Amino acid sequence: MHQMGQTTRLRLGLAIGPHAPGKLRLERGQRRRVEGPLEFDPQHAPAHNNRGVIYHLLGRYREALADFDRAVELDPTVAKAYFDRGVTRQQVKRYEKAARDYTRSLRLEKKNA
Repeated sequence: MHQMGQTTRLRLGLAIGPHAPGKLRLERGQRRRVEGPLEFDPQHAPAHNNRGVIYHLLGRYREALADFDRAVELDPTVAKAYFDRGVTRQQVKRYEKAARDYTRSLRLEKKNA
């Protein structure tokens, strides 16, 4: 990530981390990069997960959770989607659900190792 004043340039493939949710915004060309893959293939689970990460970083948790839910629905074997959803659920104080997502993520990681 590259910070410039109040704007942070976002790149797909980010992991959710200790960023300042709600302090980011998408620049003009970035919205297309986030939405483009879903326009091409709305059934692409990683694209839903990537957009969920972006929404989380923007502080748009309801939209982030919807995208993580869709990613898990489309491909329930991807540990990252459970982990990212857990981070967002933790952020909105849904601790029990977050713990279940973290557990599921760890189980999938062990299974895929």
